[in-house]
This record gives sequence, C-alpha cells and structure tokens, in this order.
Amino acid sequence: MSGGDALEENVFIHEMEEHLRGLSRQLMRLDTTDAILKHLSKLIMDTMNADVVFIMNKNENRLELHSSIGMKNPPLKIVPINTTTISPQILNHSTRGDNEVYQDTLFELYIEKFGIQDWFSIPIRDEDSLYGLCFVGYYEPTKLYGQLKEAFDELGNYVAMSINLIRKGEQRAERLLTFQADNLQGTDLDRLVEEVVYHIGKETHCKKVGIYLFNQDKSNLVLQRPTYQGVSLKAKIVTTASNFIKDVLPRVEEVGYFRITIPIHLDMEMIGVIFAQKDYDDFFNHDDYDLLTMYSNYFATIYENHQLIHNEQQRQMDLEMLLRIQQKLIKGTVDTNDIRSTNQMVGRLINGMVLLFDQYMNLVDDYIPKGRHLSKDKIRQAGQEIRDQVNLNRKAFTMTVNDRHVFQVNAIDDGIDHYGFLAIEKAVFYQNDLDKVAWNMLNNIYSVQFIKKQIEWSSKEEVKESFIQKLLSTNIESMTPILEFAAMHQWDISKPHYVVVIATSSAVNDFENLMTLRSQYITLQKALANHYRSIVSSRIDNKLVCFVPQNLVKGDFWQDFQDYINQHMDQAVYIGIGGLTDQSDSYYRHYQRALQTIMVLDQSSDFEQKNMAHFDDLGSYTLLKELENLPIARMFVNTYLRNIYLQSQNQTINYYETLKSYVFNGGQIQETANELFLHRSTLTYRLDKVRELVHTDIDNSKERFNYILAYKLVDLMGYEVFEQN
Repeated sequence: MSGGDALEENVFIHEMEEHLRGLSRQLMRLDTTDAILKHLSKLIMDTMNADVVFIMNKNENRLELHSSIGMKNPPLKIVPINTTTISPQILNHSTRGDNEVYQDTLFELYIEKFGIQDWFSIPIRDEDSLYGLCFVGYYEPTKLYGQLKEAFDELGNYVAMSINLIRKGEQRAERLLTFQADNLQGTDLDRLVEEVVYHIGKETHCKKVGIYLFNQDKSNLVLQRPTYQGVSLKAKIVTTASNFIKDVLPRVEEVGYFRITIPIHLDMEMIGVIFAQKDYDDFFNHDDYDLLTMYSNYFATIYENHQLIHNEQQRQMDLEMLLRIQQKLIKGTVDTNDIRSTNQMVGRLINGMVLLFDQYMNLVDDYIPKGRHLSKDKIRQAGQEIRDQVNLNRKAFTMTVNDRHVFQVNAIDDGIDHYGFLAIEKAVFYQNDLDKVAWNMLNNIYSVQFIKKQIEWSSKEEVKESFIQKLLSTNIESMTPILEFAAMHQWDISKPHYVVVIATSSAVNDFENLMTLRSQYITLQKALANHYRSIVSSRIDNKLVCFVPQNLVKGDFWQDFQDYINQHMDQAVYIGIGGLTDQSDSYYRHYQRALQTIMVLDQSSDFEQKNMAHFDDLGSYTLLKELENLPIARMFVNTYLRNIYLQSQNQTINYYETLKSYVFNGGQIQETANELFLHRSTLTYRLDKVRELVHTDIDNSKERFNYILAYKLVDLMGYEVFEQN
C-alpha cells in the first residue's frame, strides 16, 4: 500500500470512529429498547453502506430475531439460538466473518446461502450482560477495517448501556406505576381481587382471569395480583389520551369469542377492566357477560369502600401532622417575636421553599432548603411583577419565580388588618381538602407574630416620636437625651441630613380617614426602613417626617424616592424638602421650611404639575407665604385684580387670564399670543379691553411686577379673597 493510500485509509478510519461515536450519542437519547434497536439498524445501514443488517435480541439464554433490513428472507432458520452454542469471542467482541470461530456454524451456512460475501458482528453488551448481536453484511467483497474493531465494540457498549438504563427505568416504573388503591389496606384489596377472579373463573369455566386497574394519571392499566391461572396479556398496558380501551384490549364487551374484556366503572368513570379467557374452542355467551358485569359492579362497590377508608385514614394522618406542626409553631411564637424565625421554622417543617412578603410584595424573608437555589433578585423581581399585574386585595393567587418554581400565595390578615403575603412552593404543600385548614393555621400563626411585632414597633415609635418632636421644637432644653437616643439607634444627628415632610394633598379631619392615613404612614415607614436603611422617619401631626443622610443623595435619588413613596401610598402626597442641616439646632428651621414647601405645593397653581419640591425652588413664594394672612395683602390683591376677575365671570372672554399671561410674559405681545393660541390682532383688541377694566398702565414694568405679586398671592389665598372685600 502506498503512503498516500495509507494516509487516506487512516483519515477514513478516524472519520468513521468519530461518526460511530456520534451515532452512539444519538442512541443514548432514545427512550425505548425497540426504538434503539430499530434506529441502530438504520444508522448502520446508512453509515456503513451495508446491504444487510439484522439484529438479534437476547431473551433469557436465547438469541431471537428483533429486526432486519435489506434481507430477502429473514434468518428464521438460524434463530432462536442458544447462547451456550456460540463462541464467547462472538458474544464479547466484534468479529469478522472470516474468523475461524464462525467456521461450520449455522451463521456461516445461512450467510453463504444468501450470497453475502463480507460480514461482521457487533455484540450488544456491557461489562456484566449480553443484550443481543448485530450482524452487518455485504453482497460484494469490501474492505473491512480491523482498526475499527474498538469503535464497533464501543458502539455495542453504548447501545447496551442505553438498553440497560431503559430497562432499569421500566423496572422502576413497574414498581411506581401502581393503581389508585395501592396505598389502601393491601391485604384487603388482594383478598377482593382473589375473590372476584376465583368466582369468575369457576362460574364461567374460564382458563385465565385477571383484573387491571388504572394508575393515578391513567397512563397505564396495571395487572393486580393474584390472578386466576395467570393472564395472556402484559402486566402493564400503556394507554394514552388518543387511544380507546378497544385499541389495547381484546373483545371489549363482545360475546361469541374465547376472550372478553369488561370495564369496571365507578361513578361513571372507568377505573379498570376484568379480562377473562376460555379455551380456544369455547366462547363467552350472554349469560357469561351478565355474570361478568355483575362482578364488575361488585368489585367497584367494594373498591369504593376501600377508597373511602383510605381517604379517611389519610385525612387523619394529615390532620395529625398539621396538629404537630401547629404545636411546634405555637411553641416557637412563644419563644421569639422574630417573624423571620417563624418563617424559617415553617420552611424546615414542610421541607420546602417559603417566601414572606409585605403588603406590597416586597420580600421580607425567604427559606430555601439546603441543596436548592433560588436567587433573591429573582424573587424580588417576581414580587414586583405581581404587584404591577395582580390586585393585591385578592386573598390568594399563584406566582412563578424564574419560570420554574410555582408558589401558592395567600394573604396574611386577622380579618381587619392586612399584614403581608405568604408564598409556599406548591409541590410540597397540602394538595387535599385540608389545604384550607393548613392555610388558616399558618395565617393565624403569622398574624400573631405580626401583631406582636406591630405592638413592639409601635412602642418604639412612640418613644422615637417624642424625641424627634423635641429635636424639631423651637427651643431645645437639653440635647443630651436626644443625642443618647440617636446614638442608641445608630443615628448620628450631627452629620448633615435633609429634612423631608410627606403629607396628603388635602386636610384630613374625620376619624376614619385619619386611621386610614395613619395605617398608610406606618406601612410606608416600614417600607422605607427596609429599602433605605439609613433614613429615619417619624409621624408628626398627621404627616411623615424623614431625615435623609446627605451621602445617600446621589444621581436621581429624589425621583426614585418619590416613585417609591407613590408606590406605597393609596392617595396623592406632597413631598417638601426643607434643606440640609448643618448643626443640631437647625433641624427646626429646615422642618419649618419643609412644611412651608408642602403648603405652597398644595395651593399654588405654579406647582400644580409637581408633587415634590425643595424649599429653595419656591422663589418668591417663600416670602408671599408669610404675607397671605395679612389684611394688607388682601387689600393689595383686590386693588389690582378684583374688578377684572369679577368682569370675567360668566363671560366668553376671560380677561383675567389674558392679563395674567401678558404680565407673566413680560408684556411681550407675540409670546402672550402664542401661549393663549390667539392671533396678534385679537390679543391687541383684548388688551385694550383689559386696560379699560384695570385703569392702570399694564405696559409699565413696575405695574406688571405688582400684578405678578397679586396673581401669586391669589395662588396662595384662593379666589375666595375676592369675596372677602
């Protein structure tokens, strides 16, 4: 052989080895023995350009034909073959047909008879067992490479491994695919089956009788033991939603044949079948059919009693488990006030994922069993998606985290107050009629912990409120107790803080709304403490005061702060930012500025599109706010604006607004026309009418300034100022 031919041969062998390994991996993906062996035949046929492929399957100590491709006459005459008559070399390693171990054997005689010139065999085996043999043949002489022997052995080993895995899976499935009553009183059910099949066999002169029952998901009919002299069908019959019972069982409710199948119904639902068989020359008649139907009904009745007994026993066991869990949880709530400890205890007791959220689906705590993983970021993301999509007034709903973990979510409340949500992994929690009992129990336990936590929190808040009121007072008698309190709460009041006041858009006077507002402020306080841990907050005079550290304010902090507050309040609020403290006694000054900012936001039309402002952004309103209650201010407003305001009432043309736009645009005709969407000539005509009504020179800059002050005072005082003159 030339060097070029040798190189070409080596390349071919290498490519073939890689191809065979890829073929082996393909076979590992199949899920039935039959599919693997059929697929193996076709792949070898295509890959090796073979003329003939046939595969024998090992059954006990015999090799039996499983499938063949390309054969004019399947090798029925040489199979089945007792494996003890075959050379161990053939059963252990891939072997070429010219090997001496094949001389004078049935294989050689058969293959030569059908004109197969070259051939080889591949044993399908692993280290422990032989599963079959694969024969590959050619009608014309061909070059069979001995260097591929290891690749063929590896292929056979892969096929054997695949078959072994499938058989182990089938054995496991055989053990697991039990019918619905497997967890009942086993001996009682066995006696029932034995009684029914025995009487059917004797009274109808059957040779074989068996009862099949569906497994729980109705994917299989499983033979129940004992039978009457065995059955001729498989012990497990696969059923699907697409096939009918007549497709998988013989002679369903048909008389006149030696075999018959009678369905077993319970409450209009089929739970199984009775299969009976006579001698081949004997047939089931109508009397036999009536008798079998009677026994089918009898079996269904007794079987239903078994189910009722089992369900009651299971219910009792579940109830006892619930009571044990409740006892442990109650003991835990006595020992600790920590809601997180309770949550961890629940998770350990049910050995599943447990998530605890506040009223707005913010994560409070989570329990993830050891060995399992679920990102807190994914949990928080799912919680926010629920908050955006689901009405949180609902008592129960489901939530999916990371597209895989499904949780049942229930509200935690005491019938009056809503504390949060409890989410428990669906796969590990109760799936029967005790579900509601279990949830009620957990709701009571968590509610108690939340109430205890609320009492503790309220007590601390009352103490905090008293100290903060002192900090915000005009005259501080002594800073020592305030500093001691702040230090105890890790709050350094000597460092700069923004003083922020949060208030509703209108006055709240009635008791019910005050309680609602108080509840919302409490919820907001807890949310702020959880989200911004360095912010200190307290309720003062139906408002919420926050102290924001200077180092927290970066980038879009204030916009994010406003968005977060709006998410947790059911009504519109104003946010007034008083300024940055520079020493302990400046807290009062900046608190007053924040209050003044709130009042301007609530009253001034210049800020009607804004719900948050800094005191320094108010401009002249900081001064005007101090003047609004003075009689001289009312007189000033009425002097300049009362007449034109009254003349504009109930008129098609509002000269009051025309003048306002004109003076705020600096007396510029074009800018005013653009703002009012008027033609320049139309505006000129209106301004002439305005001059007649006000009797002042509106083109004089000093007069325009007076009008601007008057309009801003009206923003603060309201239109009622014109009625008080």
